[in-house]
Parts: sequence; C-alpha cells; structure tokens
Amino acid sequence: MNYTCPVCGFDSLRRPPKNYSICPCCSTEFGTSDFSWTHDELRQQWIASGAPWSDKFLPKPSPWTAIEQLRNIGYFVTDAEKRVITPAQKNSVGWLGQQNYRIGRQAPFGDSQFAEFAHE
Repeated sequence: MNYTCPVCGFDSLRRPPKNYSICPCCSTEFGTSDFSWTHDELRQQWIASGAPWSDKFLPKPSPWTAIEQLRNIGYFVTDAEKRVITPAQKNSVGWLGQQNYRIGRQAPFGDSQFAEFAHE
C-alpha cells in the first residue's frame, strides 16, 4: 500500500506520513518538521525553493514534475509559483540548501542555520 505526502503530493510513500517517516521528495519528516509548522507552511517553503526532488539516493519518478504531483493533494500551482518551480526542476538538488525566505521560527529538522538563509 502506498501513501501520499500531505505536503508535496508524492503518492508513493511506503509508510504513512507519521512517526518520523521522511518524504523523499520534499524531505518532510513527519512528527518533526510538522511539529512546529503546518503542512501548508512546509508546502509553501518547498515551492518557494523551486519544489525540487530532495532525495539524492532515490531517483525521482520519470516523468516527474512537482506541478503535476501537487495535484495529488488538490493543490493547483499559481502562475507565480510556476515561474519559481519550472527553472528549478532542471537543477533539483534538495530544498533545504535553496531556501529563499525569512521566517522567525526554527527551520525544519532543527537546521536553524537555514532559517535566515537568503539566496542571492
């Protein structure tokens, strides 16, 4: 049985999105990342970073686009979000290193060094 990530819509999770399982697409660790942030907030952060495929060891499905995948959870990407996602899909290297936003809370996974990272 497969499960769907409530953050990015990846529909091939092998375990339910809870109890510290990690989504290979958006890197959400359920029970940790979503302890302080909502799924909507995590999704917006992932999209703002270009919605890249995160796992370096598990290849992304082919063909794969974040825009299509988000439809699995009923999320339809805006034109502004498409302009951020589309170029990033070509160089997907993991979203924590690409964050382009400022927030006052601790970053996902306890990596506070990224909370104020500003991509130039």
